[in-house]
Amino acid sequence: MDTSSVLLPRFHRVLALSVTCIGKNTKRKATGVLLKNVKDIELFDWRPDRLPGEPLKCERVVIIKNLFSPKDFDQEVALLLEYQQDIRQECQKCGDVRKVIIYDRHPEGVAQVTFREPAEAQACVQLLNGRWFSQRKISAEIWDGKTKYKITETDAEIEARLDKWDEFLEQEDEKEKKGGGEGGRS
Repeated sequence: MDTSSVLLPRFHRVLALSVTCIGKNTKRKATGVLLKNVKDIELFDWRPDRLPGEPLKCERVVIIKNLFSPKDFDQEVALLLEYQQDIRQECQKCGDVRKVIIYDRHPEGVAQVTFREPAEAQACVQLLNGRWFSQRKISAEIWDGKTKYKITETDAEIEARLDKWDEFLEQEDEKEKKGGGEGGRS
């Protein structure tokens, strides 16, 4: 008689993608795959690729230039919020505004407006490009997705700005003391 044996199946993890293995150079024994960085993990991701003709995320972002001079905000800090509200209000005529960022240290006077849809961003470019704002001719364009507009200050610039702010606060205190003393005598 021929006796045959039956083997029980063994279940192995073919590829385990966990957060703990991202930074470590550990080999997976089952597959021999070395996960070095995030790009390796993205190769095994199950999300579908972007369809041809589907707009990029950067096409929803409008860059507005020549809005202001960085020195404008050194004099009056509240002007920053006023500009942000004015830009949001004007851009809402074109569609749903998600976010408004003003790069107050950028020498070109740059603001970034993010919309929900790319068509709304295109309408905003048509509305704002070539317009006058605060005695300046502004330019509006769709963001290229690569250019970084945030300017980082050096330690010396930060210290100088904080010194100016301290002087401003001291002047305000002196004005209040002078105003408070005269008001009590009347």
